[in-house]
Amino acid sequence: GEVCFPIWEHPRIAVSSSHVVIWGGTCVYIVPLTGGTLHRFDQDEPVDAVYPVEGLWCFVCELSVRLFDPAKGDEVTRFEHNEVLMRSWWSGDSLVVEDFEGRRIRFKSLAVGSELSAQYE
Repeated sequence: GEVCFPIWEHPRIAVSSSHVVIWGGTCVYIVPLTGGTLHRFDQDEPVDAVYPVEGLWCFVCELSVRLFDPAKGDEVTRFEHNEVLMRSWWSGDSLVVEDFEGRRIRFKSLAVGSELSAQYE
């Protein structure tokens, strides 16, 4: 397949045991590692980081964190924040996200069928 991004976006890549995700700006492409069709999933805000989570993908966006199901091609759940999310990382089994004001938000139990439960640190 072919991927297209605006010239000012630098594409990034994440790989899980089953898929490859290529993203830049609001464009997200997902393709199975076994081959098959490349699918494009446009988001309504820029995607800053992507992490594989038990068959799903966690998108850390400019103002939200989302769980996305590549099999259904749809968002499973979303956490909306009131400030720009600047960076994210894994700490043990939790995803930690830091916003523009330096506040940290911890997400535990990111899994199929779960809500995004946030704890502010």
